[in-house]
Amino acid sequence: MFKREKDIYYSLTSKEFQNVLSFYYDDEIKRSPVKMFFKLFSYTLRTSLKNVLLMFKPAKKVSDKEIYQNLQLPFWYHINSRNNRHAVDFIFRHFSDRSVYVTYGAAEFTDEKIDLKRLDVPRPSWKAILFTYYIFFSPKYSFRRWRIINDTFHLYSFYKKILEKYRPQVLFFSNDHTASSRSLIIAARDAGVKTIYLQHATVNKYFPPLKFSLSLLDGEYSRVIYESIAPTQGRIECLGISRFKLREELIVNREGTEVIGLAFNMRDSIEKINALLNYLITAHPSKKIIIRQHPRENRTLNFQAGQNISFSDSTNEDSFIYINKLDMLISNNSSILLEAAVLNVFPVQYNLSNGEQTDSYNYIKNGIVTECVNFEQLDLLIANKNAEHFYYREKARFYDASINTPYQFSVQKKVIEVIEDFIRKECLSR
Repeated sequence: MFKREKDIYYSLTSKEFQNVLSFYYDDEIKRSPVKMFFKLFSYTLRTSLKNVLLMFKPAKKVSDKEIYQNLQLPFWYHINSRNNRHAVDFIFRHFSDRSVYVTYGAAEFTDEKIDLKRLDVPRPSWKAILFTYYIFFSPKYSFRRWRIINDTFHLYSFYKKILEKYRPQVLFFSNDHTASSRSLIIAARDAGVKTIYLQHATVNKYFPPLKFSLSLLDGEYSRVIYESIAPTQGRIECLGISRFKLREELIVNREGTEVIGLAFNMRDSIEKINALLNYLITAHPSKKIIIRQHPRENRTLNFQAGQNISFSDSTNEDSFIYINKLDMLISNNSSILLEAAVLNVFPVQYNLSNGEQTDSYNYIKNGIVTECVNFEQLDLLIANKNAEHFYYREKARFYDASINTPYQFSVQKKVIEVIEDFIRKECLSR
């Protein structure tokens, strides 16, 4: 009955996504599950009534001529985060006279966007409203997932109406698994609008099926993962990691381990981070340590201050510039380890979470990173770094198809060539 809706919220059925939601909501639910249930159910009733009334509200007229004119442009780029925008920005600039960023709701990561929410009032279908109750009461989904769904279930019909009105030639995506992205992707498919997907992060088995007109993937690993999820659709090209902006001079070929990087995010245990940091300071006082926190990280570190400790500002300093300063990078289960491998910096995965070590991107399994389980092993890795570690870039080719190709330092140019070829054949010739 809810085939389209389940397709839109594909990732919400995955174990990995459930873990992400648990990170944000479990404490609140555990404190008072009954209170939370009735609080959310009450909100469901109120929003249902509101949405039913919206179905009969007259359409809003767009009075802003600039918005109307921009939506006549043929290339739309859907963005919902700074990273999404960063991934497609070079394409946007290349086609700047034909391009417009679109989003839904407030976003502070660019002033060059059009907020589609300003165009009209979303009018969900009866089926979409019933779907929120199905999710709420279904034991398979749980009401913690409902919180996201209830805020976005109306978007498919809203997007489809806009696409049918303005008829863009191509929609660009760099995120294929958020509720807003999924709604627009499926609305574009049903409205007959071409879609181009540019991968913006390492994928895993919990991602939705790959169904775009053109998919530009990082490497064969991404293709293998997507094909293991479900049959793919559309043209697929493995070109390399275009978001890295790799320059030859950034590749590291230093011997020894004099500078150690420690990168972490909000899902890592602050106690384990502090313990590791204080151990490195005590056991290796001569080593320089550069700490890189997630942009939204605001927890307080507790370590022994010293001259050899410094910080990398992740909001202003490009990750490649940061990694280029290092001889070894220590991090938990994070895609920054792949960036280190691509630059020939020794990537070490150390479990900084409270649970068991995970290998979401198969970096350990595929030999891209070295797993470290305790301080004693870490001491050996720091002391015994040898020439073997200079081959991490070679091993990373499974994840980055551009390595050792003629265009390995100009992946973005290659991406533009493939996109221009696709547009010429699929859009302009019809």
